Amino acid sequence: MLALCVLLSALPATAAPTPIAGRSLTPHAPILIDSDANFTAANGVTSGNGSASNPYVIEGWDINAANGDGVLLRSTTAHVILRNLSVHDGGPTYVGILILYASNVTVQHVNATSSAQGIYVVRGADVTVYAIGALEHQSTSTKNQQRMVLQQIADVTGGQAFFPLSVKELDRMYDKVLTEIRAQYTLGYVSSNARVDGTWRKFDVKVVRKDGRDYRVRTRKGYFA
Repeated sequence: MLALCVLLSALPATAAPTPIAGRSLTPHAPILIDSDANFTAANGVTSGNGSASNPYVIEGWDINAANGDGVLLRSTTAHVILRNLSVHDGGPTYVGILILYASNVTVQHVNATSSAQGIYVVRGADVTVYAIGALEHQSTSTKNQQRMVLQQIADVTGGQAFFPLSVKELDRMYDKVLTEIRAQYTLGYVSSNARVDGTWRKFDVKVVRKDGRDYRVRTRKGYFA
């Protein structure tokens, strides 16, 4: 499962990144992990063993992405949490957080600014995105456009998008996201279509009470085969 809680602070390219909740971060070079064997201290891992009960944790880093994607996870299956990171200055070339063909990744409290994309996921498994857009420094047109993109990403993956009016609201929104993640249910099924062809397959989940009334269910809208 890949659950993302991403703070996208869409500041102008000349603006300095905002520290994560006032924490002191340590400078670190861009992180590239392209197999489970590469979850090492040299690649920013601070704790954990990669299991579901004790995931790898990569946290507390200030990453300048001027010379490479801030954090790139590729073809990994170990459980890992990316937490309390500030990634910045990737310019038009590099991405803040890039996840390629990876699964079992959780992203919490990441501030990705001044890069080509804040976070980009390609064929991640079981992706749920909780986006927090700090857009107060943008023009009205830019703010509306970025708000729409974040809302669409959250909706299609079954997550939610939050738009704080000030930094003071961030802790309350983080608490909402954590409450949501802890209250999730995982449902599974085996498709009658066994082809693995990369196509997008839609599905719809409905829950009906005994009294006939429907529950309000939020799920992702489909998956890539």
